[in-house]
Amino acid sequence: MLNPLIVGNNKKVCSAVLSAVEWEKSGYTVPVAATDEISAAKAAQDNDFDVIIAVTDGNFPWQNVLDRIKDISGQVDVILIASNITPALAQSAVEAGAVGLLAEIRAKRLAEILTDIYNRRRSLKELIRILSDSNIADDIFYHLNGNDVPYFEDMFQSLKSFGESKELVRAVCAKLIGIIYDYLDDQGFKNAGLQRTSAIHSLSELSHISEVIEFTRARYINIFQFETEKNQDYYYALSESIKEYIKNNFAREALGVPKIAERFHFSANYVNGIFKSQVGETIPSYISNLRLSSAKKLLTETKEPISEIATKVGYSRVTYFSRIFKKKYNISPLEYRNKFSK
Repeated sequence: MLNPLIVGNNKKVCSAVLSAVEWEKSGYTVPVAATDEISAAKAAQDNDFDVIIAVTDGNFPWQNVLDRIKDISGQVDVILIASNITPALAQSAVEAGAVGLLAEIRAKRLAEILTDIYNRRRSLKELIRILSDSNIADDIFYHLNGNDVPYFEDMFQSLKSFGESKELVRAVCAKLIGIIYDYLDDQGFKNAGLQRTSAIHSLSELSHISEVIEFTRARYINIFQFETEKNQDYYYALSESIKEYIKNNFAREALGVPKIAERFHFSANYVNGIFKSQVGETIPSYISNLRLSSAKKLLTETKEPISEIATKVGYSRVTYFSRIFKKKYNISPLEYRNKFSK
């Protein structure tokens, strides 16, 4: 819920702002209106405002009013509505930390700004909850056991919408990484402790906050990639995710263990080892077999040149393609086409 204050010396314009938004229907408190610095300060002493909507025609001292309210209420979000937006006023709005600057009362735009403020404040509360709530691990365990994907999607959306507070987001992600590996350890997964250490180290090396969030999110959401049955576990789900990724990208020549490890935010050795333990072959072997089986199909079902087929399945050099094809099937691509074409 937002608790706004409208300030401005033009009562008619302030009334128009008051009528522009369906406050209660949107989940906000109906704003208090103040027409001068004294009445605004008195209102701030009696209410816990978090949004100030300042209306000025150029004569109203909105900055003085804002400073006084901040002294009383602390940090507030500011929306400025000005009939004449000059470069100087725009600069003042930026310096005041205004999240919205409007030249006129536009109900739809005002509602959008308020929604952004509400979502941002809700996100901040969620981040603080994750960091400070001593029961957050139990809460997360509960939602993991319940396969509650929407719960975690909302959580990571909160992180994304508050991405400008980099250190706060990093701290939250580090805590979430610790919790997910506590969960895996609790579920009996081997080496969860070692993987936690590796993950925390990898997290610290990421420079962009979006990467930090996605790195953390991947460790949670991968658990829900497939419906969990008694014979399925996290490693199985991860391996199935990798197989699906290879299926959709095997035609890219650059595809290999490093690229896949980067995509799933694990070390190359770790991801290749887990894949082999679940599938029975290494990632390079799986990619090669998928490429060659796809090439066999194209050789017999199309008349495309062998060089084009090689490119389509991920080989830029037809000579290399022909060599590994013959090594695998004891027959050249041309001989195979001649022998088995439909």
